[in-house]
Amino acid sequence: MKHLHKICVLTALSLAWALPAWAGIVATGPLTTAEYWTKRNPAGNMLILNTAEVQAFNKKVRQTSPEMVDLANLPAQINGAPLKTALLNYSVLNATQYVKGHVADEKYKNLLKKLTNANAVPALIKPRYAVVTQRANIRTLPTDLGMFDTATDTYYDNLQETAIDPGEPVAIYHSSSNGQFYYVQSYNYRGWLNKYALGLTDKATWLKFVQPQRFLVVTGKEYQVPVGKQLQYYQQGSRILYDGEQNGKHLVTVPERSVKGQLVLTRRELAKSSNLSLGYLDYTENNIIREAFKFYGNEYGWGGLLNSVDCSSLVADAYRTCGIELPRNARQQKVTAGLNMDLTPLNHEQRFAAFRKLNPGSTIHLGKTHVMIFLGMLNGQPYVLHASSSYYDNGQKIYVRKVLVSDLNLHNKNGYTFFDAVDNCRTFE
Repeated sequence: MKHLHKICVLTALSLAWALPAWAGIVATGPLTTAEYWTKRNPAGNMLILNTAEVQAFNKKVRQTSPEMVDLANLPAQINGAPLKTALLNYSVLNATQYVKGHVADEKYKNLLKKLTNANAVPALIKPRYAVVTQRANIRTLPTDLGMFDTATDTYYDNLQETAIDPGEPVAIYHSSSNGQFYYVQSYNYRGWLNKYALGLTDKATWLKFVQPQRFLVVTGKEYQVPVGKQLQYYQQGSRILYDGEQNGKHLVTVPERSVKGQLVLTRRELAKSSNLSLGYLDYTENNIIREAFKFYGNEYGWGGLLNSVDCSSLVADAYRTCGIELPRNARQQKVTAGLNMDLTPLNHEQRFAAFRKLNPGSTIHLGKTHVMIFLGMLNGQPYVLHASSSYYDNGQKIYVRKVLVSDLNLHNKNGYTFFDAVDNCRTFE
């Protein structure tokens, strides 16, 4: 196998943060750098898939994963019944939830239900077209206010689905009753998005963002574009429309929102940067590792909060720099297209044998909730890079909230090591 891939991880904070010598976590030294792992893997510079093969693989992903949508071939009308059913799913409100440190009462929960405007969904929906103009959050319900399991939690917002970057085209399927939020579909996710993060446009203009002819790819962990008095924040894997070169700089088109909510296209000059690539990077194991490592030390960002990554967005961002489009969440990445290595029937020694065959850059899956990126074997142990939220030590939950390097000797809540608990590995080819 050329490439076995993704692994969800739970981690994050700043590069200045020094990890204690907890079992399994690599705190400092060369193992915390991409260069160490890529130099150990010279075969990792070989091309896995060429451009046409990447496009063919992405088609398989869309066929395998219902969450993925081919926006270029979006129907002019869609059936409203499934959308109405989805909007009427208020299961997140069944548990006790805290908003601004206080228990959300039934009056507030009923208000949120009313805002979904579910009964106004028509039998046939004619999508409208829009482009994201600022990084924003896709939400479970039409509100930007967070909902948490405890009064003091600020990390794990139960209404946070994912973050979306400028330049992303979305189809609008529905509006909240107050007109403040749109229910949108991107290429790999759908949910509620604040209307002030969008510019409405016609289909022809929209398709230029769906299938750009020329574009820059953000290859740094982030990139910011000056737009007026503000900065547009782009995360790794985002695309910026490219118009050529001018004055030794990149000439690009960036999306803005007019005061009336319409899309405005603005030309900008961007200095050439190692954080930008003209077109996708070559799809190689080592490029995936280099890109993922750019988030090393970052604070863990649940659902893309804190302008950071969680385990599955770390994977998705790195792969998108090479043109591979994956589902957003770990449970979806685990069962999408690609070559699968099932570890569930293997004993301890057989698992070691399986990891020795695994190619760096592959993903390793811990149930449906965590994914990690395989780096390689060292002293007989498999090592991974992941965005880690927590692990367990003697039955106690330990929060790390960092993007970090570890072996698989960390423990889950059932007392098993990650090594014995991971159930499959996947390569995207």
